[in-house]
Amino acid sequence: MKLTENWQYRARIHFLQKEAIKCFKGEKHSNEDANFRKQIHNGYMPDECAEAFESFVNKHKNSIFSNEPLSFQELASYSTYFAMHPEKVLGKEVVTSSLHFPIQINGSKDDVINGIDLISKAKPTNDKAKRIRIAKAKVKVLKLKLKLAKAKK
Repeated sequence: MKLTENWQYRARIHFLQKEAIKCFKGEKHSNEDANFRKQIHNGYMPDECAEAFESFVNKHKNSIFSNEPLSFQELASYSTYFAMHPEKVLGKEVVTSSLHFPIQINGSKDDVINGIDLISKAKPTNDKAKRIRIAKAKVKVLKLKLKLAKAKK
């Protein structure tokens, strides 16, 4: 399911928390409990949960989840930032059997080079803010020059 709006990402966070709680209670995946919890905690949506997640999102369509911009905590939880920006992941997500590193990114040198090229070719999203920073830096330079000129006299 392709997520496009903030309320959908909030629903994703809520759903992952709900699945993780179920897993802790042993209601689901009892034989691979710890690994499943780690995968959920790292924001990995198991294939067996995909259908349940779609029905959860359709059931709660715009009802309880706000469409306000996501907070930093929400962006940092359950790999939400990378779910929003999959182009930032330079490779393919792979589930491992490791308890400490249950999700691994497999990619090649070409994936990294192509990803960096895409980022460097991208147009800045906020030109106005960039111009303001440059103008402020120029003002600081002029003030320092003036201060040095006064100090020499």
